[in-house]
Amino acid sequence: MIRTFFVFLFLYFSFGITAQVKTGVGTWNIGLTYELQKFNQFSSLRFQFNSSKNNQVALSIGFSPQKARQTVFASSLMVDYSKRFPLKKLGLGPVVHVGMDSYVFGTRFNYTHASMGYRMSMGSPFQFFQELSFGPTLETFEYLSQAHRNLTWNYHFKLGLQYAIR
Repeated sequence: MIRTFFVFLFLYFSFGITAQVKTGVGTWNIGLTYELQKFNQFSSLRFQFNSSKNNQVALSIGFSPQKARQTVFASSLMVDYSKRFPLKKLGLGPVVHVGMDSYVFGTRFNYTHASMGYRMSMGSPFQFFQELSFGPTLETFEYLSQAHRNLTWNYHFKLGLQYAIR
């Protein structure tokens, strides 16, 4: 219910911002995403810069609603780079993610991610996108004065809606 409220709030306040007809060089997109991972799920605020016609760099800052229900604050910071190849009304291309998630539940758990996959997007100035990527994750935590490190594979499934601003 809260996610739906934030999406409607975002859509309501974004109408006063002028939009680009096309996503061009030097434009910014702002949006909301929902990400599902092997270990957690995150709702994020996303800022994307279109550095050239088909190259995009994005920063996502998020929190975990699943952990918040357990009264644990879990934060997420992710940077990604993607190359977009336009196909009629769709855009499709590879994406590379690097990010870190953290939460404290008596012990601080840190997850460092790196992954590669694809991004599919459609629409302008409102753009819906879907991403799927796979890669290694390093989990670190300290328990009973011993540092623990686990390396495992992780997936990232992401749905998002963003808006092009000048």
